[in-house]
Amino acid sequence: MRHHCNDAAIRDMEVFLNGHDNGVVIFDSVNSTFDRRRSLLDRMYACGAKVLFIEVQNTSEAELRDNYRTVAQNCPDYRGVKREAAVSHDRSEVSYPTGTVLS
Repeated sequence: MRHHCNDAAIRDMEVFLNGHDNGVVIFDSVNSTFDRRRSLLDRMYACGAKVLFIEVQNTSEAELRDNYRTVAQNCPDYRGVKREAAVSHDRSEVSYPTGTVLS
């Protein structure tokens, strides 16, 4: 579900940017993998957009564990999935490539 909603929001941004020469969009989303960021960049560049990612990285294991548990407990994507399996999956979706610059 999250990926479907994310893609629908990106399509809306594309429509908006293609219809507004000086349009500005703010896409507040977790684009937690290199492939997702690359896809977002490619789609925004195709609209002639300039892109700026603002990254917030949290290295507190306790906070991260709490965040993963909250997502596992509340996200419709994990309805009917055991909490630890959901936590493990959500955690696997996150990667922060160090030293990688997308342009």
